[in-house]
Amino acid sequence: MSSFQETINIIKNYLSTDFSFYFINNKEMHSKIKKAVDELEPKVNEAITFNNEKEISIVHQTVTDIKEILDYFNYKIVLTKIDDNFKNFIEHCLLLFSNWNKIVQEEEISTKIAISKELLNFQQSMVNTVYVLQELLNEYEKIKQFSPPSFEISEHYLQELEKKIDDKEREKKEGE
Repeated sequence: MSSFQETINIIKNYLSTDFSFYFINNKEMHSKIKKAVDELEPKVNEAITFNNEKEISIVHQTVTDIKEILDYFNYKIVLTKIDDNFKNFIEHCLLLFSNWNKIVQEEEISTKIAISKELLNFQQSMVNTVYVLQELLNEYEKIKQFSPPSFEISEHYLQELEKKIDDKEREKKEGE
């Protein structure tokens, strides 16, 4: 099975699941994505088969739909927590759109695809950062409860650290 066919299968399998409606959360967008994939599949496959030597017809509405889908993906990436399945789905859609855009050569679509990829990477970095900070906070809580003699010297430091954290939390609450 080719990687192109794997990509199509992953996208179609995701779209056929019930939880795809939960993450896409928009029936119109869900059907727009499905329609776009159905339209792009034969065109990209044909371009691969003929090594981009055959003229492929491009429908203006498809270009507009892809732009809207990419905007929607960016919206979801920025404003929601996405799970690994949805992330995988988006990555495969971006791959399909990117391959299709090699035929169309729309600069705006190239830019939106690049933005989507960067936002996915950024979100993953933020998720990892949150995880590390949670672990550090857990460790801090353990250290705070446990004060062996070797920590007596740094007890003042820990008290100051705790005071700063409390001050930041207080400032945060006052800012809301």
